[in-house]
Amino acid sequence: MDAESGSPQAGWPRLPKALIVAWSRSCHQLRQWLIEPGQTMRLKEQIRQLDQGRRLACTVGVFYFSHRYAALSLSTAAGILALSSLALISKQGWEKSNNAIINIGITSGLVLYSAWTFSQLYGQAANYENYSRKYVLANDLIATIESAVANGSAQISANQEPTTLNLASKPDMAKLIGHVDERLRVINKPEFTGDASFAEDSFQTIRGFIKPGVPEQPTPSR
Repeated sequence: MDAESGSPQAGWPRLPKALIVAWSRSCHQLRQWLIEPGQTMRLKEQIRQLDQGRRLACTVGVFYFSHRYAALSLSTAAGILALSSLALISKQGWEKSNNAIINIGITSGLVLYSAWTFSQLYGQAANYENYSRKYVLANDLIATIESAVANGSAQISANQEPTTLNLASKPDMAKLIGHVDERLRVINKPEFTGDASFAEDSFQTIRGFIKPGVPEQPTPSR
């Protein structure tokens, strides 16, 4: 402290007021651009949710794939039996054919039709494609976040244009979190498809073969 002035800053150069104001604004802007702890916690929570979505998509995808594989295997075997029985019946004639061959042909034909119908009814192929796509999306997002954390930057596609984000920047971190949130909504949205109209139309067709319509009676002439 200077004895003459009594000021603790005596002897130090006085900074211009404009420079002090500019420095204060720079510090305020710097605080706005620095990432917040809440953003880091949200990014960790997103990774956890992505991992859960990836596991769920894998489980559901394997479920539909296994049932689709079983239906294809069963329908293939039933189709071979049905065609073999039909060939034997065509060669020997319906009345000369063994009843066992006829029963095998009818049963295998029904099994073939049922396996194909239920595969379409429950949308096994479409549901498998949906959840395999969700799995790939979740896996790619986790890899993107891990690479971004390691490199300090991330490259995302916004409006079909690649954008590089700096993870040390609060606005860029907010963009990355928003980008992941949009993909999370797609991954966590339940999607189950099926074709019930296909089964109804098929049953109506079978019913028409089993129960033919009554022919119209001729109208007597007067």
